[in-house]
Amino acid sequence: MLGQTDWGIFMTKKIRLEVAIKRETAKMAWPGHMEPILKKGTKSDVEIFFAAKVNLACLLKKNIKQTGLDDWHSATVNCLADRLTKHINPRRESPPYSAQAVAAKLVNVFLHQLIKYKPFAHLYPYLHLPLDSQVWPEIKKAITSERRCQLKTILEKNPYTLSYDDEYIKIQKILWEVLDSLFTNDVLLQYGRSRILLNSTLWAGE
Repeated sequence: MLGQTDWGIFMTKKIRLEVAIKRETAKMAWPGHMEPILKKGTKSDVEIFFAAKVNLACLLKKNIKQTGLDDWHSATVNCLADRLTKHINPRRESPPYSAQAVAAKLVNVFLHQLIKYKPFAHLYPYLHLPLDSQVWPEIKKAITSERRCQLKTILEKNPYTLSYDDEYIKIQKILWEVLDSLFTNDVLLQYGRSRILLNSTLWAGE
């Protein structure tokens, strides 16, 4: 058994490692095309947010499932959105950029980088697809004509202007249909049924 001093050293090292993982993940996850939307200096502030404010403990649980990830995602996006408000550039067109939509993109790419660490690999099936100008036109092509009619108002918007609960989440749910339409069951069994698999076709524009 660890003595009190040994336990304190162990916990200190563990906390330092977690902070280091969060900071490295945030650095690696920063998208390269955010400057038109976010002001200069935002990157360092976002890195500080992920390193200091983001709680990874619940993500380590093997039984987290989709609901648990979604609850964590919503809370983290809202917290980051509050911090991003001062960093968002004004948009010439209407509606303005949504702090929640921008935060969702940053949280999603953070999670995509995080799963390279083995303790977080089990999150793969539950991750959201980052929505940006690269995948947005491809999503419009990939969904059925019926869905395009139903989602017409949302699909006409810039992905960084979406409301979180009413629009962003609705698109994430539709992406399960897109996933199943683009990949055979054999492929999904081999690679795992995850929306981030859509990056292989939608982000590449293929």
